[in-house]
Amino acid sequence: MLKNKSKIFILFITCIVLLSTVCFATDEPTTTSATETAENTAVENTDATNDTSADTSSDVSTDTTSAWTNSDLYLTGDKVSVSNVVDGNAFIFANEVTIESTAEIGGDLFVFANKLTVNGGYVYSSIFAFANEISINGVVYDVYAACTNFTLESNGFVYRDLKVSADHVAIEGKVRRNAFITANDITFGEYTDTTYIYGNLSYTSSNELSVEEGMIAGEVTREETANTTTSSSPVSYITKALSILFITFIVVMLLIWLAPNFVKRVTNMGVAKSFVSLGIGIATPIVAILVGLLLILSIVGVTVFSSMFIGLVFLAMVATSITSLFVAGLLAKAFKKTSNVALVLFTLISSLVLWVLGFIPYIGWFLSIIFVLFGIGTTLVNIVYTKEGTKKEKKEVETTTSESTK
Repeated sequence: MLKNKSKIFILFITCIVLLSTVCFATDEPTTTSATETAENTAVENTDATNDTSADTSSDVSTDTTSAWTNSDLYLTGDKVSVSNVVDGNAFIFANEVTIESTAEIGGDLFVFANKLTVNGGYVYSSIFAFANEISINGVVYDVYAACTNFTLESNGFVYRDLKVSADHVAIEGKVRRNAFITANDITFGEYTDTTYIYGNLSYTSSNELSVEEGMIAGEVTREETANTTTSSSPVSYITKALSILFITFIVVMLLIWLAPNFVKRVTNMGVAKSFVSLGIGIATPIVAILVGLLLILSIVGVTVFSSMFIGLVFLAMVATSITSLFVAGLLAKAFKKTSNVALVLFTLISSLVLWVLGFIPYIGWFLSIIFVLFGIGTTLVNIVYTKEGTKKEKKEVETTTSESTK
């Protein structure tokens, strides 16, 4: 077991990381040592029965000794490669994701990554991709993508519709039906006598698109929009979403490593306990304000108040991640996926969904506050509950031992 000093040191480093500005580089992405350690630990914690469907090593690929994966595929890591047949959906969270020319995915492909490359191969359903850079040079039925740079390579073929929101979009391959593009810059291949989109093109951009006759078989329509600012551009949304996923990933991995019992308590929470958590979360800021006023009026209260305030701010920063962990527990039960890898993936997906819900008009801000308060209350409740549960277990052991000796 880790010594208490080691755990305190790791938590201190984590606080520094979370309180600092998170930046995702577009050229040379790096990962912190805490992330690497957490990823390696996740491999050790993963149930052996799920090794065929998930891996969390730095360089991950599907099993080359088997031509088929007869289930949904879950992969995480630094560099992930898929080269075989997947008879189901594929869920991948990594820095770099490559779909090789020999790969065939029978279901949907869900990707959260810095870079996604479809280097040939087939995706027989839709790609749902959220990345910094996306390049498709294979066959796919539908594409739903949000990214900074999107390229449909010359050998890329979208059998049905293409729906992309990006800063720059390059179409060099073929789109069999319609394309819906939101971008600042849209370009096509060098061959002006080639049809790139066989259906209609509907695009939203601050720049007027000029295309040669025949490049678009259907109608070209443009939705008027103001010049895209930095605060509302796809890049800013992608950066924000990736930062949320990054923080959630670190928090969950460290919790699985340092506090597995806490994770178990949160993911197994019932309805009654969840309402208690929300109530405590709502009461915590009120109590903190009242206590803070009393501390400020006292002689040594300023120092204590400062420490308490920093602790509350840190708790609020990770609160949504805790809420996402609770939702992930519900999803894990629903899909009957109990491995740590599945739990991490469900938590990341939940955190992204909770973030998107914050954009709902009129009530989005209220939902975001509720998610934070629920996370604060859940953390406090399960810390107290864990201590009480430990005491109760010790008492039960002592009682059993005394009875057995009589």
